[in-house]
Amino acid sequence: FGLNSRLRLQNYASYFSYEGSYPDEYEIAVRRCRLSFNGFFINPHFNYYLQVSLAPEDLLIDDNYVYNILRDAMLYYKFNESSYIGIGQTKLPGNRQNMISSGRQQFAERSIISNRYNIDRDFGIMGNYSNNFESFYYNIKAAISTGEGRAVFFSDENLAYTGRIELLPFGEFTNGGDFFEGDLEFEQNPKLSVGASYSRNFKTNKTFGQRGEHSYEPRDITSIFADVLFKHNGLSFFAEYAQKMVKDPVIYPEILWENPLIFYTGQGISAQIGYILSFERLGRVQTSDFEISARASYVRPDKYMKDIKPDMTGYKNEQMNYTLGFTQYIRKHRSKIQLNLHYFSNIPPQIPSINKYGAVIQLEMDVLRM
Repeated sequence: FGLNSRLRLQNYASYFSYEGSYPDEYEIAVRRCRLSFNGFFINPHFNYYLQVSLAPEDLLIDDNYVYNILRDAMLYYKFNESSYIGIGQTKLPGNRQNMISSGRQQFAERSIISNRYNIDRDFGIMGNYSNNFESFYYNIKAAISTGEGRAVFFSDENLAYTGRIELLPFGEFTNGGDFFEGDLEFEQNPKLSVGASYSRNFKTNKTFGQRGEHSYEPRDITSIFADVLFKHNGLSFFAEYAQKMVKDPVIYPEILWENPLIFYTGQGISAQIGYILSFERLGRVQTSDFEISARASYVRPDKYMKDIKPDMTGYKNEQMNYTLGFTQYIRKHRSKIQLNLHYFSNIPPQIPSINKYGAVIQLEMDVLRM
């Protein structure tokens, strides 16, 4: 029997100002506090992973309006170091940025396209197969899941099917660097990963698929993702595309016509670049690294959503987000301080007042106890 435990904290403060009459926003909180356990039982082929959320902002309210702390609960059988099959609740193999842990991001938060179109977590059977032809590596990932996401007490015969492929033509990244942002390993040779995912969720009852509001009329949701990641000698570049499609996405209640239920669809693209200055490489005593990064993200909801009154969340609006990031890594992603400067803009400005700019500062601590 083996057991590893990990406690991860993210504390942040933010300020945003609107370009209109809306009041400024200030917030300071524990964004994430997560406790996880992983290891093996019986023998090293049988593995488990459990993760729970403890911070109020990180909890999910389930169908019975009860806070649900469970994020991941998986049992795996590992055929070897790179291939396995598992059953339980965890992230689906959708877009890369959502698959990367929130504690391993270049910025304090994921891009607006990842937050809007990701397929999140679900309960089901997951598998991964990895192999290579000399220096050309590839990963194939697949999942069959309930399609209803976390905190679901019932399901039916309508399931979700997800598949993903990743191609690494220049070999594997150092220490799994294709699943953390920023080139903290200073890849000596150029490394590239190209990925694509497809998910079909049949007759889901939630407006985002595995998450969102409950709908009294189910719909089929198709999600498509593509991404590219490049790293070399402290430089990193990452770009991602996402699209979500639904037939007949607007449901008009018979009584409340003014409050239609919407299955959110559309597409978006995001690109980010970063460069790390290593104090050790500059001849100083410190071994921490400082990164400067920038990101531009664009989301375009489908046309039918523009005919519906926009809201303050911006989810129904065409939107751009520009982010400039400064990160001081103390122990790589385990301990770091992040400062992000943001500007959110609507295109065209359907409601100019929801254009906003601001700043976020976040402190991260990740404690691993073996």
